[in-house]
Amino acid sequence: MLLPLLAAGCAGQVGEMPTWVGFDDYQDDSAVLVLEVTPPSSVLLAVGSIEQGGWRAKGPKSQMWLAPRDGYIVARVSPTQDEQAYAVIQVRPAKSPGGQDGATPTYESGFWSAVPTDPASGQGGSSRAYGPTGEARIPVLKATAARVNFAGTIRVDATLESGSDAPPQKVGITPVTSPNDMEAVSRFMTLQYPKVIARIVPRPLEMMRRSEASD
Repeated sequence: MLLPLLAAGCAGQVGEMPTWVGFDDYQDDSAVLVLEVTPPSSVLLAVGSIEQGGWRAKGPKSQMWLAPRDGYIVARVSPTQDEQAYAVIQVRPAKSPGGQDGATPTYESGFWSAVPTDPASGQGGSSRAYGPTGEARIPVLKATAARVNFAGTIRVDATLESGSDAPPQKVGITPVTSPNDMEAVSRFMTLQYPKVIARIVPRPLEMMRRSEASD
């Protein structure tokens, strides 16, 4: 499935990336965008543009839920040009998040709060989705044509109440890095997407504030 994301006459699409296809199957200038999310989470990926130091959405029809595979989000997208950029605007962890790997959450990027479930999203179940509130920053990503663009890793942090099994009302989104990130994503792509014969390039995500305005 490929979802058009921009107005007619503008480049910009995002879709799921089946494991059995490669760039040659599409015969276009598409790119592959890869983002690791821990714990594994579905993300709502949207297209927009960077304006005055923030990210502005193109509207509610310009977004798509993507599910993780082995902890990675993999999408086939149109390459970004000029100020065009994709952004993660909601996350839905597969399980209730907590402090990951013993790390103490800092919430430097602000809080994301629980949002109502959209029945049309196909992302139901017991998990809860979270979106940015106030001045919270969001992961903004770019993609180069005919490349596997690795945006890095984001960690979904939450401080759970002692003795409570209830999912948290708020989470934090923290970008994290590891010296083995590129090796790990290379192994993942080789095993899961063997037909994608393309150079993996780092395109580190940037945390930006979101503009409320949209087209």
